[in-house]
Amino acid sequence: DRVVGACVVFRHEEASARAELGYLLGRARWGLGFMHEALTPVITHAFEAWQLRRLEAEVNPRNLASDGLLRKLGFTFEGRLRQRWAAKGQVYDTNIYGLLRGEWRPCMFSTPAESGPP
Repeated sequence: DRVVGACVVFRHEEASARAELGYLLGRARWGLGFMHEALTPVITHAFEAWQLRRLEAEVNPRNLASDGLLRKLGFTFEGRLRQRWAAKGQVYDTNIYGLLRGEWRPCMFSTPAESGPP
């Protein structure tokens, strides 16, 4: 009966058939596979119903669990943007991941996310 996390598809660019994927999960639920389970239908819907060609996600390189989750979902690491964001007085890099509609295979990625990169 409580919200423990959220996932969102945002910055939809209809002309380019692309959008960004975002998610967060309460610390008490980390490592249990909840976000993997939640993102699978969200990604499927984005590609099938909205006919997106590409989804992108950004991750703080220190967040190894999130890096691992995206890789397990089939996203490809496309690079690092140095000093991309500033928050709470600290500047940090971000890893960029991309997933193309033709690469999405939800049945291949049905196990919970690992705690680190593959």
